This record gives sequence, C-alpha cells and structure tokens, in this order.
Amino acid sequence: MAPELAFAGECSRFVNDSKQFRGIPPLGLIYKTATAGDRLDCGTSITTDHASMVLKSKSGVEVRIAAQSFVEWESAEKIKLYRGKIFVRGPVRNQEVVIETPNARVQSLGGALLVEYLPDQQKSSLSSLNRRQLLVNRFNEGFPVQVSTGFFSQVAYRSERVTPTPPELIADESLLSVVRGLEFQDQEILAFHETILSIAKKSRKSTIQDLESWRSLEREREAGRSLASATVTPKFNRASNSALEQENQKVLEDLGRRLWGDYRITDPGLSKESDKEPNSELKKAKRIPASVGH
Repeated sequence: MAPELAFAGECSRFVNDSKQFRGIPPLGLIYKTATAGDRLDCGTSITTDHASMVLKSKSGVEVRIAAQSFVEWESAEKIKLYRGKIFVRGPVRNQEVVIETPNARVQSLGGALLVEYLPDQQKSSLSSLNRRQLLVNRFNEGFPVQVSTGFFSQVAYRSERVTPTPPELIADESLLSVVRGLEFQDQEILAFHETILSIAKKSRKSTIQDLESWRSLEREREAGRSLASATVTPKFNRASNSALEQENQKVLEDLGRRLWGDYRITDPGLSKESDKEPNSELKKAKRIPASVGH
C-alpha cells in the first residue's frame, strides 16, 4: 500500500488496485502494491512489471502506465517517461500537461494521446487520439511539430533528422494492440477504433481530391500549350505565303525576260519600279520587244 506522507505534495491517486510494480517516493519506503484511492506523491518513480495501472490527478488528468514502463511523476503537470508507454487523457484547459522523454517533450492542452519511448532505439513517439498535440525535440526546440488526431510523429537520437518526423496516419492494428494492454473498457477500445478509421477515410478522400486537382491542373496546362501552339501556327503560314509570292514573282519576271528581253512585267502589283515611275508601263508597252526582228 502506498504510504501517506503529510509532508509530500500529492500529484495523483490510484484509480484501481495495483500490483506488480515498484513505487519509489522521494521520501519514505518503497512499496509494491496500492489500492484504489491511494495517493501518489510528486517526485515518485514507478516501474511496472507485467501489469498496467491507472492514476488520476486532482485536475482530472487520467494517466495509464503500460506494463514494462518506467515513469517519474515530477509534478502534477509534468511526467517523465524513461521507458515504455503512457496514455494521457485530460479535459481541455489552459494549463499544459508535459510529458518528457530523454530526447523529446510533448505538450498537451487536453484531449487524448499516447507517448512511447524505446531506450534501445533512443526513439520517442507521440500518437494523438483526440485534439492536436505538440512534439518537440528537447535539443532543437525551434522546430516543434503539431500532431493532429489520428496521426503520430517520432524523434530519434540516431536519426539524421534534428526535428520530429512529419506526422503520419496511425495504423489501426498497432494502436489497438497497445490500448488493449491499458485496461480500457471494450466500448473505449471500439471508440478509438472508429476514430482512427474515420480519420483514415477522410485522409484517403483528401488524397483523392488532391490527385483529381492535380489531374485537372495538368489538363489545363495541356490545353494552354495547345492554344499557344495554335496561336503561333498562323505566323508560320504568313511567312510561307510570303515566300510563295516571292517565288511566283521570280517566275513571272523570268518569263517576261524570255518574252521581252530586259524589260520587266509591268504589273503594278508585282513590280516595285512601277511605283517609282507611274508612266513606265505605258512607255514599255510602246517599245518593240527585243526578240522581234526587223
């Protein structure tokens, strides 16, 4: 049974009878059992064996500690996780609840979340089950990541990243395997299951909409390229028409030289010299062709 120490500050109380753990208070004796209603003093470290436990603070924050976990309850609003998993659920409020691991810090203003730390991999992870939560690398606090409901993010020492990973969808199977070991009622497990499925469906729908928008944009770009090509085409036609006119003029001029010698065709529309000498057509028409003999 947890010892009642008058000089120690109370952080929380046990919700149910608990066994198979070790409670190490800042002052007092180590204890291995607790009954519902027993207090947990601030500064107490708890190591669980093969069973989980449930505690609740004065402010209404519920904390479930999974088996094979090592936790230090530093204050009523701050918990340190050195190994294992803890589930935290609390009312929406202005006072933050902070969960720290050796390399990460989770800040919550309410909702439900799951925090895990794996010492062998030096990896921290945050899974949000209700409301947006904040994950920060304790050694690079300038780049926090907001994790929305149904998503998770990680921080690892061995990774080259100095910021938490981009949030990803929680796998429903992995979540259920965790919550089943935290003494939840079947209705609560079903509610978590439905929440994750709902988020997954919305995410898939959003992905499909993004894909359709991308395809629509590609179609608009293709139409724009076709329009630009159609706009440029007449310029080539005008150039080819001009070249054809020049070629026809050369043919006519060559024919004129064959018939009239050095005199040119006197068509005002084809001869530039006729523009300079308006009466040249009349003068040339009166001359005798060079090919006609006397």
